[in-house]
Amino acid sequence: MPTIDSSTLKDEATKHPMVLKEHERWLSIVTGFQVEGLDLGGDPTDGYRANALQIRIGCLTRYIASLIKMEGYPLHRANTFSSSALLLPFDSLLDVSELLLSFPLAAEGKHRSTKQRLRSTPVQGGLISPDSAMSISVELRLCGHTLFDVAMESCRGGSGALSRGRRIVGMAVANLQSSCSMALVSVVDGKRGGDFRGQRIGWLRGSIPLRMKSIQMFLNVAVSLGSSTMSSVGTAKSMSKALVLLGGCLLEQTQKEEDRVDEWGTLGERAKLVDISSTALASCVAAFGGLIPNNVRSTIDSILHSCLTALYCSGGSSIFAYAEAKRSILQLATNCVTVPWGDGGRSTINEIVRKVSLLLKNDADVTVASMALSTLC
Repeated sequence: MPTIDSSTLKDEATKHPMVLKEHERWLSIVTGFQVEGLDLGGDPTDGYRANALQIRIGCLTRYIASLIKMEGYPLHRANTFSSSALLLPFDSLLDVSELLLSFPLAAEGKHRSTKQRLRSTPVQGGLISPDSAMSISVELRLCGHTLFDVAMESCRGGSGALSRGRRIVGMAVANLQSSCSMALVSVVDGKRGGDFRGQRIGWLRGSIPLRMKSIQMFLNVAVSLGSSTMSSVGTAKSMSKALVLLGGCLLEQTQKEEDRVDEWGTLGERAKLVDISSTALASCVAAFGGLIPNNVRSTIDSILHSCLTALYCSGGSSIFAYAEAKRSILQLATNCVTVPWGDGGRSTINEIVRKVSLLLKNDADVTVASMALSTLC
């Protein structure tokens, strides 16, 4: 990938000296960060080192994201996003984001394999202990999401990401799979009938906020790369699997509380999960259209039929008391009914979609009522 050479950097620094000064100031602040006057290399406190590591990575992440988006600088970029993205160290951004995204899994694995009395002791050759690594793992993963998202957004519409489509899709699908419940992943992988109650399941799988981040990451990839991911031999299978996982995340939220194992999050967060899952599925159906395999479209329709039935039956699920959940489900239903299948056929859920739309056209929320009326058209 083309990069900016030293002569180009000197020319840009000459044109915009204030930008260079701000850049040097940012780096000095981040690298010279101290907590309560302590020094990173001289203080043996494990908690301090973990806190310093987290804050420094967070500051650098926000700085990189601001540089790519050019936030705070009144500079006009003559190049378009697609062409300017070629000047970015895209591979390096993917490398760093991949490390940060996988940090929680590595930290959890090390924490489990370490004896309890040694979990507060820094690992050999490392700066922090397994306990401290667990305490900062979520924040580092969020930094990984930020870097990945800003990298994908910067090259949307260009060819910078298409040549790395297999790696990008692999990262997004693996991250999504690591955030879904074990029951869902087992069903998608063809291992049915497992009971995971009482088993040691990774705590990340039960976090609804992190699952929403993973779904947003996949949606970003689907929108940035477009329908080529469903027509490519190297990515079509992974994308199909991700679509089924998205449908499973949506279906799980219509189940009763006791049927969801080791899941933690508020009812409002669950409603947002329904919203983002439905939105991601609706966007993928609209973007990929007939390229989606018929068996995957059939699975999506079956899941949507179950969700609409739960919504139509009063008291079927308290999650549909939220307007955002109802609105996103209607949008997904509209896309599934209007977008044809790969063989030229169409969805068979139009009857339940009509019933739900008639039910919601007088909803107290104006956006839900408007969406219901649009669906009836």
